[in-house]
Amino acid sequence: MVARGWRASDVIPDALVVTLRNLFDQYESPENRLTHALASCLAEDRRLLRRFVKWATGATIPPHARRLEIVEQQLPGDPEVAEGEAKRKGLPDACIHDGESWCLLIESKVMAGLSTDQLRRHLATLQRRGFGHVQALAIIKRQREAPGVEGIHLKRWTDIYQWSRSLAATSKWARRLAEYLEVAEMRMASEGYLREGTLTTFAGIPFGKDNPYNYPEAKRILAVAMDALRRRGDLRRELRINPRAPGRPAITEGSAVWDVLQFRQAGAGQNFSAFPHLTLGIGREEAGAILVFPHGMKTEFRRRLRRLEFDQFRDVIQAITRRMLRSVGRASGFVPWLEVVQRHYVSRRGLAIIDGRIEADPRTAIPAEGRWHGGEVKFQPQWLEAAFDVLQHRQSNIQLAIGARFYYERCPLVAKPDALDYFAATWIACKPMADLVLGK
Repeated sequence: MVARGWRASDVIPDALVVTLRNLFDQYESPENRLTHALASCLAEDRRLLRRFVKWATGATIPPHARRLEIVEQQLPGDPEVAEGEAKRKGLPDACIHDGESWCLLIESKVMAGLSTDQLRRHLATLQRRGFGHVQALAIIKRQREAPGVEGIHLKRWTDIYQWSRSLAATSKWARRLAEYLEVAEMRMASEGYLREGTLTTFAGIPFGKDNPYNYPEAKRILAVAMDALRRRGDLRRELRINPRAPGRPAITEGSAVWDVLQFRQAGAGQNFSAFPHLTLGIGREEAGAILVFPHGMKTEFRRRLRRLEFDQFRDVIQAITRRMLRSVGRASGFVPWLEVVQRHYVSRRGLAIIDGRIEADPRTAIPAEGRWHGGEVKFQPQWLEAAFDVLQHRQSNIQLAIGARFYYERCPLVAKPDALDYFAATWIACKPMADLVLGK
């Protein structure tokens, strides 16, 4: 039986395509739902199907295999069975075949491991059925989960996502597959099924007037962004981040979501709030990449910060700002940002209550230099003086943060994958202050 999709275009107009976000949820198992989404989209777009085979295997489909069919939870030629029965029989998740001699079997996994014996059994079964040219594709979550089986093509779900996004402009079914993977990832994370890793990759932050901020989507975008940022060589090299250090234990709902990267100096198993750290936040109107010196950081770090004279503090802030403008300045609409804030919490997981805050664009601390100010920011050094004064006469839980904000409506690059380059460049620009407080 052909994959259990249906031609929504025959029933509803394109304007209502959002309803397809639930079209593929016809199975109980998350792995089966993902496979069903892939199979349905390929079944609806025959050109997309052939492109998928070429992309996944690297091989051209034999000329005789003109009419391809895709089935799921069954062997070619057999009747469809219920999901539970398919699991009991150990049937392939999907098969693309020509009905005669050529076949590509597909096995997909998210949390479960991929069994070498299972793949070999599937290949042997199809060969006994008369398919002389049988290949296998295993779709997994992470490359390290793959067994060493010769002749098995391996793709990650993130690869499937990137492939479908790359064709979204020319195939509505490729676009719908990418959209479904985004929704499925949010759902699986909320259900506690996707405990680590991702199905998608960072493609930008799409919020704005046409797509208002919402918590589930922001949380998904934050997860894939942090996954990519932890693997960046420039952050490990320049700032010595620890890619294996955990982030926040819970990304709670609010007007923004945020997570942290820790420095190697923090060590393993330490509370991130006891050390300076890097924070990426996604809010309703802007994203922020900042270096945070929390009020609860260890005494040695607080002492290094409070030992500074104003001239030293001003010089390092000016150096950071100039570094940021050189590396991030091409991002129109980004705003350098300095904040000193006093706050308290009523409960451990509650929202912060702000007792006092000084926010300033650190360009206000740089004497009038047209190329830095762009004719917009005026020299007003008292903002920096006020922030320094609060830090030096600290009598409560004062936090310092420096970095940049990227406003969705004014900074179009934030909606593109390249936004990660600018977030990383912002953090790297803050290195002089990180080195000073960490004692490097």
